[in-house]
Amino acid sequence: MRGGKGCYGPPLRKDYHLPQGIHSPSDSKARIALALYREALSVQNIPYEFLGYCKIINVCYHTTSDQITWINKTLPQLTDRRARDRISELSAMENDIGDYLYHSGRCAVAHASTTRVVDPDNPDDVFRLSADMRVARALAEYLIENQLGITWELSR
Repeated sequence: MRGGKGCYGPPLRKDYHLPQGIHSPSDSKARIALALYREALSVQNIPYEFLGYCKIINVCYHTTSDQITWINKTLPQLTDRRARDRISELSAMENDIGDYLYHSGRCAVAHASTTRVVDPDNPDDVFRLSADMRVARALAEYLIENQLGITWELSR
């Protein structure tokens, strides 16, 4: 265990600061969403970065159906051009984009026992998740800004 006896949790980077103009929110959901966002941005692994953005949705929406419903309801609200482009591509291939992102993205990364598993050594899986990443990140940013009330200039 790092940090000696009685030190619990992951080691923290002493040089990390919240983005300018953001103070640690008092709301516990907002605090964890920002922490998960920071973690997702810092991950050097596409499947786990994708999963990190999905975990932010899970902060407010706990069931599978609630997450899928929220994703589908929120997709038209996204304004990021790259996310909109990917949503258009997915619309031509998928009947239910929320279900696709949840099962072929989130669950396929998080669970090795499902029928759809992301193989981090398979370039096709990584390329697909990389393309879907812009949508997952835009959804996470939308939730943080519009539902948790945290606003800051996000680098897009």
